[in-house]
Amino acid sequence: MIDFNEIPQAQVLARGQYSMVRSKREDALKALRTLCEGQNGATAAILRDIQEGQEVERHFAFLRDGLIHLAETVAEVEELTQQIELFRPVAFPK
Repeated sequence: MIDFNEIPQAQVLARGQYSMVRSKREDALKALRTLCEGQNGATAAILRDIQEGQEVERHFAFLRDGLIHLAETVAEVEELTQQIELFRPVAFPK
C-alpha cells in the first residue's frame, strides 16, 4: 500500500496531472493514426478510380478536410508533449 503522507503533495498532484496529460496525448496519437489511415485510404481510392476512368474530385474534399484535422491533431500532440515535459521533473524527481 502506498502511504501518500510520505510523498510531497506537490509531487502527488504533478503525477496525477502527468498521468492525465499522458493519457490525453495517447488518445490524440490514436486519433492521428486513424486520420493517417483515412488519408491513405483516400489516396488509394483516387488511384483506383482514376484507373477505372471514374471521377476523383469527390476524394479531394475528404483529403482537404483530413489535412486540416491532421494539422490540428499534430498541434494538440505537440502541446501535450510540452505539458508532459513540464510535469515530468516535478512528478518524478531524480
